Amino acid sequence: MVFGCLVAVGAGLDVAALASEGHAELDTTAVAAAVAIPVAALLLAIFTQYSLLMGAFDTFHLLLVATALALLAASVGAAGGGAPLWAWLGLVVAAPVAVIVGFETIGHRHQQARLGELGA
Repeated sequence: MVFGCLVAVGAGLDVAALASEGHAELDTTAVAAAVAIPVAALLLAIFTQYSLLMGAFDTFHLLLVATALALLAASVGAAGGGAPLWAWLGLVVAAPVAVIVGFETIGHRHQQARLGELGA
């Protein structure tokens, strides 16, 4: 699932590149969705896999997922509002960055505690 999502992200970025060169027949909102939806699927796949591997669901991940999905929705909304490619694509990039920052500042402690419970 994760690898398929990565391929879809690459395809979405290809669509964005074609659109920036004027070779796409999609409107800006559709181009932004072609990038944002696969990124959302990738993040959800990663969180699902993490929860399955840890044998527990961490509620802190709900905040991380909600933040990431809000940024992705904002990117599509910004594209629909006429924002340039760099602006809405920056919001797409901010979604996984927010997850990384959240995990590195707080989430790693939750993982450490869970691994302690498992005796790992």
